[in-house]
Amino acid sequence: MVNKSIECDVTSCKHHAEVHRYCTLNSINILNNSDHVTASEKCTDCGSFEVKGSCKETP
Repeated sequence: MVNKSIECDVTSCKHHAEVHRYCTLNSINILNNSDHVTASEKCTDCGSFEVKGSCKETP
């Protein structure tokens, strides 16, 4: 299911909606990746990211 409230361009994530620019999760966790944030920097990451096809996945 596509969550149109969460746009995403990271096609390597297992939660990416494939042909759409959205996430399939109901919610995501956003993390600050720097202690020294300035207004001109993008210092956040999606904490819900999981690599598509990672070795954690088993059939």
